[in-house]
Amino acid sequence: MMACLHDVDPRFSFVGDFFSLGATLFEMFTRVRLGIVLFGPQLLTSLTLPMITVPRDQRVAIFNRVIGTVVSR
Repeated sequence: MMACLHDVDPRFSFVGDFFSLGATLFEMFTRVRLGIVLFGPQLLTSLTLPMITVPRDQRVAIFNRVIGTVVSR
C-alpha cells in the first residue's frame, strides 16, 4: 500500500491483507500504531510521496530498483 503497488499486481493486495490482519490485532491489543513502530514516519513519507507520481505500469520496476536504497537508510 505504501509503495502504491496494491492496484498494480493482485499478489501485493493478497499478502497485504494478511499483514493488515496482523497489524490490526497488534494495534487492538497494544493500542500502538504498528506502522510507526516498524517504519517510522520518515520512511512512510519517503516511500509514499514519490511513488504516487510514478505511472502505474512502472511502479513495480521503480520500487524494485530503489527499495535497497530506502531500506539501507
